[in-house]
Amino acid sequence: MTPTRPYKINVIIIIIAVMGAVYADKPFAQEVIVTEGKEDVPVKSVLIVPFAFHSDTLGLSVGATAGARGWLQPQATLRGTVVGADTGSKYLFLGAEDLQFPWTRRLFVDVNFSIGEFSQIDIYQDGNPDYTDETAGSNDSDPDDFVEGEGNDNFMDIKFKYLLPIGYGRNNTKSTVVLRDGLRVAGGLDCKKWNPFTDGVSLFAVKFFYRNQDVEIEDTGEDVEIKTSGAEFSLAYNTTDFTVNPSRGSLQQISLARDWSQLDESNPWTTIDFSWSKYLSLGTGKYARERVLAFSFWIIDTPTWDEYDTEDGEKIYHRPPSYAGATIGGLDRMRGYTAGRFHSRSAVYYAAEYRHFLHWNPLRDMRFLHKLNVHVDWLQLAVFAEYGRVADEFDMSELHTDMKWSSGAGIRAFVNHLLVRIDSGVSEEDAKVQMTIGHPF
Repeated sequence: MTPTRPYKINVIIIIIAVMGAVYADKPFAQEVIVTEGKEDVPVKSVLIVPFAFHSDTLGLSVGATAGARGWLQPQATLRGTVVGADTGSKYLFLGAEDLQFPWTRRLFVDVNFSIGEFSQIDIYQDGNPDYTDETAGSNDSDPDDFVEGEGNDNFMDIKFKYLLPIGYGRNNTKSTVVLRDGLRVAGGLDCKKWNPFTDGVSLFAVKFFYRNQDVEIEDTGEDVEIKTSGAEFSLAYNTTDFTVNPSRGSLQQISLARDWSQLDESNPWTTIDFSWSKYLSLGTGKYARERVLAFSFWIIDTPTWDEYDTEDGEKIYHRPPSYAGATIGGLDRMRGYTAGRFHSRSAVYYAAEYRHFLHWNPLRDMRFLHKLNVHVDWLQLAVFAEYGRVADEFDMSELHTDMKWSSGAGIRAFVNHLLVRIDSGVSEEDAKVQMTIGHPF
């Protein structure tokens, strides 16, 4: 097989990710947005973006993406994307976030669903005959060590989130954020110190997930079906002032995910991970409405990695699929690499960003945008640096040796109360453009 560069599939990933980073799991957003002077009227906004593009992989593609905030409920967000291509590729994504469960005060739910049929899917797993002496997706693997083919990729998940009655959540189940021209001026969490019992909000969540990737490998004709289903349990603590666009505070979360092998084609596996993000406001500047330093850390392990069952003399290891677990590369972590480029037992990731909110905004008063109901409150420039790696054992020394790097810059816009992000990342292997909704952390 003559490998095709993995970045070709990124063209569709860029498009379908707009209006919703499907796998970006932001634990908090029970926020009602209002504008200064209209504090008694929750914001209701809608954004619809049609698009068309052409790529060597997919041919001519057209589609539309949409997002809405505050319509079903004041704190809720709805998202959807549909794409079709003349090569037969097609994709549909629907999602809803922060829906308050009926007849409850503290229980919220997120729902995501997608179905997709693609003319080309690249999977970083063993099977490429040109790379028989290495493990695909490992830290030292070749960027062309993947298998490709056409097939389907479908997933769904539902996440139940319970706001614990401590800290700010003792007397409040939602926070109201007051914005002036898109930036927070009042409201939100007013955290004086890091103490879950007096400040901030804490959330316990259970997410039930399912994903099925069914691909006919181009080189061999083999049908590869990769399934997983299970549950993720998480506990998170948030002290940020505005979840959508934080300028101070921190966010931390610990999670345990488990697949009990209820599907015939899946193997049991368990992962444990911890993430931390910190935000520091640098105030205003001569050319800035606001300046923010943002930091992120993530570490994950798969304790079942070396466990296995024996079937017909073959060892079946208790490991997650290449798209789950300890995986880096893509929209939010290591943006200079293809999505799912690296995966193994464990991973570590560090990132830093400088976010510069411009006074200059040529899009604010464009009449034709207003006629399309598109309102851009601000533009932001960002620069970032990232380090991370995967390893086949949970060893802190190895995880911090021969680390991969990614760096780059991006432009972000607050459009109809949704944060649209375009980041360009470079690495030792390639350069990528990642487009989605929301900050990476």
